[in-house]
Amino acid sequence: MIHINQKSETKALLIWMHGLGADGEDFYPFFSQKIFHDYEIILPNAPIKKVTLNNGIEMPSWFDIHDLKFSKLNENDFRESADQIISVINQYWDKKQKLFIGGFSQGAALSVYLGLKMKVKANGIVCFSGFAPLFDYPNINKLLPTLAIHGTDDDVIPIELSKNSFINLKLTNLTSKSYNMKHNVINKQAFDLIEFMEVNND
Repeated sequence: MIHINQKSETKALLIWMHGLGADGEDFYPFFSQKIFHDYEIILPNAPIKKVTLNNGIEMPSWFDIHDLKFSKLNENDFRESADQIISVINQYWDKKQKLFIGGFSQGAALSVYLGLKMKVKANGIVCFSGFAPLFDYPNINKLLPTLAIHGTDDDVIPIELSKNSFINLKLTNLTSKSYNMKHNVINKQAFDLIEFMEVNND
């Protein structure tokens, strides 16, 4: 786990989950940018799990994936990883701070699940190149501000799959953006993320 900008006075705490097969180091350069100086950021590591899609090979994974249509998701996988992240939140979150949950790809899907399931209400959810897992969520949590950004040429999680997953959830406070990119992150998204946290930092 990587902890960035750990100091007494920050505008908010952002918990950010990496993608499949990566770790917290993957996003360290992105969040080390000066623009994030006023935000405390924690980059946890996923547990090592067998991934069916990758022939059962063990790797860092927040949940098992059977296919790229994400048609056989097991909520117990999500619940176990969510419990891990909640433990991190309980350990490091000063409740005087605002709290944001976000991630990339597989981590983005977990961030949506976690944000919509948490008893403690976060200030917002951020989904980069991910999708919204179709489970049952409390309707009140569907009001939570959510930012979803996707690449128009994403060849791992097609943008239409992502869009449709959010439509199916019927979130009422969703902001969607797209860029001419593949399954990756670009610097413009740093500004999008900061703007989202600033707007929802009341």
